[in-house]
Amino acid sequence: MPQLVFALYFHIMLLEHQCDFRAAEARANLALDIAQRLGDIRAQAYAHSALFFCSTILGRHSLEVAEREGARVLEICTRAGDNYILNWAYWSIAWDYVCRGLTKRARSWTLKLIEAGQQRQDNRALGMAFWTLAWVDIQDLRYSDAISNAQKCLKAAATPFDRTAGTMARATGLLLEGRFDEGLAQLLALKKRALANGWLYSASGVDFAAGPALAATGRIAEGIRMLESGIAACDASGSCAMASWNRVSLAEIYLHMLLTRERPSIKLILANLGAVVRARMFGVRRARLLLGEASQNEQLHESGATRCRIEMDFAKLYRRQKRADLARAHLWRARLAAAAQDSPLLAEIDAISQSLT
Repeated sequence: MPQLVFALYFHIMLLEHQCDFRAAEARANLALDIAQRLGDIRAQAYAHSALFFCSTILGRHSLEVAEREGARVLEICTRAGDNYILNWAYWSIAWDYVCRGLTKRARSWTLKLIEAGQQRQDNRALGMAFWTLAWVDIQDLRYSDAISNAQKCLKAAATPFDRTAGTMARATGLLLEGRFDEGLAQLLALKKRALANGWLYSASGVDFAAGPALAATGRIAEGIRMLESGIAACDASGSCAMASWNRVSLAEIYLHMLLTRERPSIKLILANLGAVVRARMFGVRRARLLLGEASQNEQLHESGATRCRIEMDFAKLYRRQKRADLARAHLWRARLAAAAQDSPLLAEIDAISQSLT
């Protein structure tokens, strides 16, 4: 019966919200097997969509395989004629590119979701697309654009989930733009609410922004603990991209502490004494380890935005150690990735390069 596949699909969604991705993947394979034996196209659409999302989070596929699977999912979902699962097909393709750091392709597929939604007069598609565009903007470091797209989501959202996603994206954009008074308390409250609702995957997506914001507002130890906890949780669940984003954010906290020329106040030092001492003693080693671990994530494309940040951060470390040859090698790779995604980091990369001459 197709109803069994649909029941399995919503169980899979629950498992994914709870970050039990391996169990979700097993259920998705079961659902697909049943759907294929039934020969029901709509059931196959739901099963294929669920399995594709699991493969993205767990980093199962190379880019080539993921693109092939994504096209297959979209084709089946289009044939099924079900707006709900068709929206998620477009979204899942875009999100796979987000996880790889391929923001130009992610943006293109999100715009396709908007176009397809407008053709079908489906407001749900618009709400989903605008909060997804906000996250693409965040990866591209275009924080004002992220805030704008999140606000568009809040106007267009047809479901409570999309409104929450838009609110979280807006608060994240505010934090990363440095507007801590507006964004930090809101984002921490949203994380608490998401955890209470069992939306663990959504909750885990704020650590990479909230951790550095806590550190920037004087709660250094708390920010580091948040990111360390987030890394451990993502590693345990198999959430590859999220683990890498958290590692890069934590490495950049250490880099900022090592490279800043501002003298911290006595009050700040005393409130974070252990974290400050450890950063001074082990910060270089810790940052290099975190960046090295992130760079080992094969899901991150060499031309992607995340890979660009990793390479640029390595360059900063080696510049500090006066190893200009290694710094230049990392800057060269960072520049290639930044150019591929039209990243605003190109200006900072050029500035670092000039400082080495």
